[in-house]
Amino acid sequence: MKSRRHDLPHSLLTVASRAGMARVEQSPAQRFVLAASAGIFIAIAAAFYVSLSQQPNTLVSVLASGLCFTLSLIPVVLGGAELFPSMLATTAAAAGGYISPREALCSGLIVCAGNTGGVLFLAALMWFSGLCTGGDGRWGLRVLQISAHHPGDTFITNLGLGMVGNLLLCFAVAISHAFHSLTDKILAMLLPLSLFSASGAAHGMVSLFLLPLAIAVQSSAPARFGLLSGSDNALSAGYLLAGNLFPLVLGNLIGGGLLLLALVRLQRHHA
Repeated sequence: MKSRRHDLPHSLLTVASRAGMARVEQSPAQRFVLAASAGIFIAIAAAFYVSLSQQPNTLVSVLASGLCFTLSLIPVVLGGAELFPSMLATTAAAAGGYISPREALCSGLIVCAGNTGGVLFLAALMWFSGLCTGGDGRWGLRVLQISAHHPGDTFITNLGLGMVGNLLLCFAVAISHAFHSLTDKILAMLLPLSLFSASGAAHGMVSLFLLPLAIAVQSSAPARFGLLSGSDNALSAGYLLAGNLFPLVLGNLIGGGLLLLALVRLQRHHA
């Protein structure tokens, strides 16, 4: 394994590798807290997306959704946190030999646990606050509609949307490393993340926020939200794990790996 003090050449891949090396040197508690905060940030973006999706799908709403995802990822990038499985920095460091596979695996498990805790914490907070079923119930109804029809109905559809979603998200994180100012980072990430929200691409952590809320809304007020009968029957624990989250996370992993491979090939071509 290469020395962590090795003088790496400057490129997007090696800048990401430096970040991955720094994250591995943090304590497990630090990584867990950062991952939990990253989960909360991405859940906030998902909640805002639900609110915006109630409006007509105009250019303004698409850019607003992209800006929201961008602003939620900026604290993640600047704070040194990561989203599972969009762990570009850790994966780049492992692919370059600057951290061991064992260190990368341990970091991935910690990030996954922290992200999951943060996402489910905000989901529970929104549920117990009554935001899902309060008022006229439109927000909860929209969560049901998105979960019933998005990200897809088949394993292959979810797999493909997961691949596209993580490619766009990893691309946004990668190009953010090329800029130094906060404004430049936001503008660089805005286009791919706007495409993420407009295209229907998916990420495992976003679905982990939406699907439990949809199941809770459906089970607590079936008569009130019964107009989704038929499609909402798929919203069960089995669908949540096997039919949605598993192909999404698998697609996310493949998508991130393809992006990393492209970056490695690009670096070798210009070496």
